[in-house]
Amino acid sequence: MPRVYIGVGSNLGRRGEHIRRGLNMLEQRGFRIVKRSRSYETRPVAMPGARNFLNLVVAADTRLSPAACLAGFRAVEAALGRRRHRRNAPRTLDLDLLLYGRRVIRRPGLTVPHPEMHKRMFVLQPLSDIAPGVVHPVLRQRVRTILKPLAGRNQWKVN
Repeated sequence: MPRVYIGVGSNLGRRGEHIRRGLNMLEQRGFRIVKRSRSYETRPVAMPGARNFLNLVVAADTRLSPAACLAGFRAVEAALGRRRHRRNAPRTLDLDLLLYGRRVIRRPGLTVPHPEMHKRMFVLQPLSDIAPGVVHPVLRQRVRTILKPLAGRNQWKVN
């Protein structure tokens, strides 16, 4: 059973409640959450004037294929009120497939590892909290190593 790492974020409404409900829904859809990072309150990227995000990363085991994971994420996001009407819009819940075991996948609509994760402190820090030694399958570096040059770039509050 592959270990997947999921980036989780919310910046609309009751952010913590959206995340809690979303994680419960994931567990009902075939994900066994085994680790959860602490939550970080972070500034939004490319969303001027938007509310701060709550971000975290979870590790889960699943028998679902990568495409089925993505479909499950979209269903959970929609159930919690996410509307995909424009890029970089505020959202009740955002679920990103960061890593799927050690696989590298490049298909229309599905890229694993997440193509921006190595640039994002709000992904790397919570991922490092729960899996500092996990290796990025393209960069072939441990998460804690990728994180070092980014340290101090983003300011946030730990929740």
